Amino acid sequence: MSDLNNLSLMGRVVRDAEMKVTANGIKITLFSIATNRTRKDSDGNYIDEGNFFPLAIYGNYAEKMLPHLKKGQRIIIEGFVKQDRWEKDGEKRSSTGIGVRQIHLIFDSKKSSGEKQNGAGTNPESESFELSEEQLQEIYSDSQEELFDSEPVTSDEAIF
Repeated sequence: MSDLNNLSLMGRVVRDAEMKVTANGIKITLFSIATNRTRKDSDGNYIDEGNFFPLAIYGNYAEKMLPHLKKGQRIIIEGFVKQDRWEKDGEKRSSTGIGVRQIHLIFDSKKSSGEKQNGAGTNPESESFELSEEQLQEIYSDSQEELFDSEPVTSDEAIF
């Protein structure tokens, strides 16, 4: 039986995504999103707290989504938490990030092409890009060892 490792996040892309290709030819699109969380401080005042999360998309889906992941784009992602482990100069290291299974792009339905986006009082529409069963098999069958193994993209850096 497999453990549960699913998450959903909504936020904005921090900077334009970039693509890397592993030594085995697997495409990986890397980007980060910012999310906001409102919480009470010690004085009882509500404050917004920004959080930043590194994300990675694998395989052909990575190439398909790359042009859509521009700075400021609102998205919803469905994914999983992934930890990379490696050794550098005899020291064990690790990093944690989020692997993406599906992305929903969020667009402001009242925004014209030249207007600045303003989320207040609008009804966002989302364009969904879902992985097909064939894409999932392609990503997870041949490349599963590389994606979930302890080896990073290069010898001295992790994917995240």
